[in-house]
Amino acid sequence: MKLEEFLALRQGEDSVMKYLGHFHHLSQYAPDRVNTDAKKKEHFLRGLNPKLQKMMTVCPNVSFHEAVNIAISYEEKSRKHKEEKKKKS
Repeated sequence: MKLEEFLALRQGEDSVMKYLGHFHHLSQYAPDRVNTDAKKKEHFLRGLNPKLQKMMTVCPNVSFHEAVNIAISYEEKSRKHKEEKKKKS
């Protein structure tokens, strides 16, 4: 049951950090799905929201940890950009 939950895991409206927490928790129930860095990265990226997935296609040769850091950084920059736009309008 937890394996199915892991395979169906999606970021949705959660932050990358919250999604990452769920990802780490559920990945322990799917050791054969995350036993290499490439598999772990593939499953992590697959669950990101579509906007982040699209952005991450420009970074195909990064490790899992680098992908996580890039996604967190992009999300933070995007959030700050939206706040700045709100302030201006």
